[in-house]
Amino acid sequence: MGQVSIDLNELVTLLPPDAIPAILPDRVPEILVPAADADAAGIEDTVQVIGVSIDGESRAYPIPFLSRHEIVNDTVGGRHIAATW
Repeated sequence: MGQVSIDLNELVTLLPPDAIPAILPDRVPEILVPAADADAAGIEDTVQVIGVSIDGESRAYPIPFLSRHEIVNDTVGGRHIAATW
């Protein structure tokens, strides 16, 4: 492949920097629900998720949620992680 040239005048910025807030670890419990509470929260079985399992602890981050926040910083199995979309 040859060299690619991008005209910076053709780039369009839709959102300013930091316009989509990441979810920080201290807010995860108040924003995301445990799997046992998913039905009561109206989360359907067909919702696609990004799943993480570390040392016997698991999390599922719904893709529609991640589409609004893009990053969830969390602790799973004693490890700090960033789930991104």
